[in-house]
Amino acid sequence: MQPHPQQAKPQLQPLQTHPQPQVQTPPQPQTQPQPQPQPQLILPQLLHPHPHPLLHQPQPIKPLQPPPQPQTQP
Repeated sequence: MQPHPQQAKPQLQPLQTHPQPQVQTPPQPQTQPQPQPQPQLILPQLLHPHPHPLLHQPQPIKPLQPPPQPQTQP
């Protein structure tokens, strides 16, 4: 029973040394994706503004305000 906990301790130490080198590697790839997010942000911005105004204008604004007002006035 005693030798088990002793073996588990030394096993945890080598595990901590692995994540250290892994943390140093990500900063390098992060510099490459930076130029990528720029074009990705432009695409969603162009796609969102189009569908939103088309869905909001024709449904809530046109059917509620324009038809009842012009018909009741004349």
